[in-house]
Amino acid sequence: MVAILCASCSPTFNWREFVPEGSGLGMAFPCKPDRLIRTLPIAGNASRMTLLSCSVQGTVFAVSYADLADPAQLDAALTQFRAAAVNNVQGRDVRMHSMKIAGLQTPDSVIRLEMSGHRVDGTGIRQYVAAFGKGARAYQA
Repeated sequence: MVAILCASCSPTFNWREFVPEGSGLGMAFPCKPDRLIRTLPIAGNASRMTLLSCSVQGTVFAVSYADLADPAQLDAALTQFRAAAVNNVQGRDVRMHSMKIAGLQTPDSVIRLEMSGHRVDGTGIRQYVAAFGKGARAYQA
């Protein structure tokens, strides 16, 4: 019993919850995330995208979000996010699942991808990605 309790308190996965300023999203990370902000072409327009990510024992945890010029661009942005997730790891055996996230007006539009792929160095990975949006903001986790 003591071993189980000690393992759950392990500093390897030091989960912390927070709401990054301007994200509109509460999240938890097992480590302190780094923040990167870039302007990227999303759904045909230059959009400011924020990426929060950290890595623990070879597993990367990441959330990104971007403000779109128009809420009507949300479906195009989410399609772009999903395609980029697959292309970034040359994904194969891609499976799509619907998923529900509390607080979203259209929870049925949340898509979770599961795929095999590989890193730049050629090592294999398993990747899980959720793409969703609210209003004029697109998210990927």
